[in-house]
Amino acid sequence: MASNFDCIGLGVSNEAELGDLVVRLASAAKERLVTDAGEYAIWRSRTGAELWVHLGPVEGGDETEREIIGVTPFFEGRSEVLLNLDEVIKRPDDNSHEGAFQGWVCHDTDDDLGAYSLIFDAVDFAAHAGLPLPALRHVRLTGFARAIVVSDDAAIEGQKSFCTTGTSVGRQASPAASGTTGAFLTGRVKEFASLLNEATGEQFMWLFVDSWLASFDIVADPAVIAGEISLGATVQIDCAMFGRIID
Repeated sequence: MASNFDCIGLGVSNEAELGDLVVRLASAAKERLVTDAGEYAIWRSRTGAELWVHLGPVEGGDETEREIIGVTPFFEGRSEVLLNLDEVIKRPDDNSHEGAFQGWVCHDTDDDLGAYSLIFDAVDFAAHAGLPLPALRHVRLTGFARAIVVSDDAAIEGQKSFCTTGTSVGRQASPAASGTTGAFLTGRVKEFASLLNEATGEQFMWLFVDSWLASFDIVADPAVIAGEISLGATVQIDCAMFGRIID
């Protein structure tokens, strides 16, 4: 199975290589986001691929010293999905920079309910952990694909659907209890491109997919794509959702 790093052309063969890559890109990061929980060092590729490196205080060091305590991959794409955020999710292994939100996809700013729910890992979680909820916010959402199937089934051509993995769609059955950011969606390819991550020389695929009431950026290791991507094609995607709150 492709890792989240494979999805943006930062695939490595072992944890030691990943550690070396993160240190190298953190050193090259030109942007910092300072929060009450600590800092993010943000490395940005010209492709849109990003690493948000979590920096925490060094135990026993002075207050200006920082060390790497984690990292979240992201892709800065084109999606702007209006969500009614209604729950913060912290999992046992999350550090102070990590966490997720549950949100409900809305038609417009007057929609205070939402059509269906999703959960996304917030790449900038520490900057919004204290956000009063519920709150309407636009979120840039990217699915990191585990599998993409280009459908040739006429019965589902043009179909649009979205379901958080392993949960029902109904509002009464919130997926937040599981904390999963997994999703299965069906939609139509509006744009796509094969991109080359300059940090490694590895290729990855980017798709902009029109799904149920929202369009999502999707990134993938080419090895997980079954079929040939084309404009207008119907695709079925198993992915993990990552997002950045943009307003």
